[in-house]
This record gives sequence, structure tokens and C-alpha cells, in this order.
Amino acid sequence: HRHRRDSYLRLAHARGTTGSACRQALPWTAMMVGMVFCFFPHLLLKVLHADEFSGEATTALYLAMGLLGNQIFAISSIWGDIARDGVSVRVQSVGALCAAINFSTIALSNIYLMAVGKMPLAIPRETVVTITGVALVAGGLCLAGWVIGGSVLPNRRALVPKGKAKWPLLIGIASLSACAIACSFYPRQLAELINPGVLDSLPGATTATLGAKHGVKDFFENVQGAAASSFGGKKGVKDAVEGMQGAAANSLGSKKGVKDVMDNLPSASTALHGAKKSVKDAYDNLPSASTTFHGAKKGADELLAPIGKLSGPVPMIVMMILLAGRAMGLIILGTLAICSVGDEEVSYRLLRCWCLSCAFSLGMLAKDNVLMSATGWLSPRYNLLFAIHFVVTFCMVDAMAAIPFKLVHPKTVSGGRKDTVSSEHGTPEKQGAGAAKAKKVK
Repeated sequence: HRHRRDSYLRLAHARGTTGSACRQALPWTAMMVGMVFCFFPHLLLKVLHADEFSGEATTALYLAMGLLGNQIFAISSIWGDIARDGVSVRVQSVGALCAAINFSTIALSNIYLMAVGKMPLAIPRETVVTITGVALVAGGLCLAGWVIGGSVLPNRRALVPKGKAKWPLLIGIASLSACAIACSFYPRQLAELINPGVLDSLPGATTATLGAKHGVKDFFENVQGAAASSFGGKKGVKDAVEGMQGAAANSLGSKKGVKDVMDNLPSASTALHGAKKSVKDAYDNLPSASTTFHGAKKGADELLAPIGKLSGPVPMIVMMILLAGRAMGLIILGTLAICSVGDEEVSYRLLRCWCLSCAFSLGMLAKDNVLMSATGWLSPRYNLLFAIHFVVTFCMVDAMAAIPFKLVHPKTVSGGRKDTVSSEHGTPEKQGAGAAKAKKVK
């Protein structure tokens, strides 16, 4: 019995350690990915071996990547908050399930786009396969974390947030739902609505696609040079034949009185005509080189033609907006799922994450306005977009600041003993005995 108990304790410790490691690694990983999308998009494109663009195409692509990175930041803040030790295992299990769904959505989306031929050609196929594999592995790890946490499923009858954080969260969810629908189903129309006429004016790629075209062009020029050499050789053969005819005529004229030579000349003439006939046959075969040249030219023209609508920056921009819309939808569904198995404390934690994400979005919106102004793009609806975003953020932050709430987290005190310390939020009158208890434990 002691051996069985020790084995069970070791297994439980291993499971707890694995689950804790997954919970701690997920938010940091998501935060790093969001940081790269928002602040270092050029490095990300180099790592992905994607086509690079120039001028306004680069600006538009970076704006779309920043929108996606902002949503990844929001996901990382939610994962980081529910990974704390003060959160129940049930909530963490549902959070792991939501993370597994997020990664699975990325993998399935890539597989679908490659299968139907809608994946932008600016991203190499090998890169897409690698991203899909990494997403599947990460989704599997999150699914294992969900199983370790007890395989808890969301409560479909209690999806609404609880407590005083209910209405601020619902306001934020309603606002984000409108953005998610627009980005997921009408990405190109949304970009055209914000910046009219910009997508149609963007230049093409400057690296991979054009590099391949330049290589074909060089090949075409080499084939043209080879064909010209063939025609030059053809002309030289013709001149040689004419020279041989002139030499034969001179030979016949100068040796007219010499009978022995005259007797031998027919054989020379026969040899000359035989050689002439052989050269003429070779000369007649030379047009095949011209035919080969025209065939190569036709193939080169086909390769030099535009690869298609997937080769420019617009499909990349549209795909980033589309992914941002799906991330918004996953944030909404994840928030509701986590609230369904949590209490008022969990709703307050999620409200805090939403307020942080909205404040970060305001900063990104200001950056986008600077870029659009510097580029000279018209954005007639920017003021309306900012006003809606600011009002929603203000309502959520103001409501969060007015909620008197106590979050409990473990802290090691003297002697190595773990005790609980209360972090109070609100007015001293509303804190009551909790504040006195928090002052005692230090």
C-alpha cells in the first residue's frame, strides 16, 4: 500500500508539474509571437522566407500584421491570468481546451487554404507546412493539459459573465463581435472602407516572385543569344559554299588547257557539289534551331506573365485581416467558455485582461494613424473608429476601477511557510475586515 501510494503521489506530482509548465509556457509564447507581429514584422517575414514588398505595400502589410499581433497579445494576457495559482483547476482546464482549439484552428485553416489553392504565393509552401506542424504539436500539448486538468467542458447554460464585471465584459464582447464579423467575412471590403483605393494601388513583391521572373528572363536572353549564334553560323556556312563555288570556277578557268587536270576536274566538281549538297542539307536543318528558340520564347513568355492574384501584397494583407478576425472570435468564445465554469473572481480577472488589451489597442490605433498620415492615405472613418474604441475602453476601465474586489494569491512568508495575501481593490470602507486581515499577513 505504501508503494502504491508513493507511485500515485509521484504520478500526481508529474502531472501537476507538466500542467503547470504548459500553463506558464503558453502565455509567454503567445506574448512573444504577438510582439514579433506588432513590433518586428520585417524580421518575421525574413524568418518565414516570404516575399518582401516596398513602399506603401510594406506599410499596408505591417498595419494588417499589427492588427493580428494585437489579438495575439489579448490571447496571451487571458492565458497568463488564468495560469496563476489562485485560479481553480477547472478554469485552467477549460482554458487549455480553448488554447488547443486556437492552435487547431490555425492548422486546419492552413490545410484548407493549401487544399483549395487560396494560400498566398508570397509565403513558401514549406513555411506553411512548418507552421501547420508546430500548431498541431502545440495543440496536442494544450489538449494534454486539458486532460490533466480533468477534461472539464464549458457549461453551456452559464456562458454569461458573473458579478459586477458582467456588463462591462458584455459591452466589450459586443464591440469585438462586430469587428470579428467584418474581419472574418469581409476583410477586403473592410480594408477598402478604412482606406479607400489603397489596396488597388499597391505595388507587387520585390524579392522571391520577381527574382524567379528575372531568372526566367535571363534564360530567355541566353536562348535568344544561342539562336542568334545559330543564325550566324548558318550565314557563315552559306558564305563558305559561295566561296567554294568561286574557287572552283577560278580553278576551271586557269587550268583550261591542261588536259590531265581537265580530266580530273569533273571528279573535283563532283566532290564540290557533294560537299555543297551536304552543307545545304545541314543548312536546311538549321531552322529547327529557330523553332526551338520560338518554343523557348513562348515558354519564357508564359513564365514571365504575372503569376496571378495570389502573388501580390493584397492576398497577404487580406489573409492577415482574416486571421485577426478569427482570433477575435476565439477570444470571445474563450472568454464565455472560461466564465461558464468560473465565479465572479474569474469574470473580474477576464475584465482586467480586456481592459489591458483595449488600452494597448488604443496605442496601436494611434500608431496606425501616424503611418496613414505619413503615407498620405485617406482614412475618412478613422475618427468614428477611434471614438467607438475609446468609449468602449473607457466604460470597461471605469467599471473595473469601481469594483471592490479581492484577489488572493500564495506568498512565501518567514520560515518557508506559504500563506495567502489579499490584494485589495476598491475603497477602504468597502474592504472591511479583508483589509485588516491583509495587513496582518506580511
